[in-house]
Amino acid sequence: MTLESRLFAAARWGFSSRRRMSLRRAVLAAAGIAAGVAALIIVIGVMGGLQKGYIDSILEISSFHLRVSSPEPLGQSSLSALRSIQGVRSALRFKETQV
Repeated sequence: MTLESRLFAAARWGFSSRRRMSLRRAVLAAAGIAAGVAALIIVIGVMGGLQKGYIDSILEISSFHLRVSSPEPLGQSSLSALRSIQGVRSALRFKETQV
């Protein structure tokens, strides 16, 4: 369906006199849905920014964390080698994903 045919169908349904739903109710329902979607987009954006800021503050250089990235998962031997370095307190595997 093209945009014009969708708009035609929406206008025909919205302005139909056979429907008991008035134009005012249809506009109010559409405005409510638009406000809900806008609020959802704002909350998701704010939460994403807060999450990134929190992760960046944890992993910044002055926090004495070292991050090793590898295209393949690190095996137990690699973790043991990292733990054997003098001054290393712990070495942990984690998987970074986007939710």
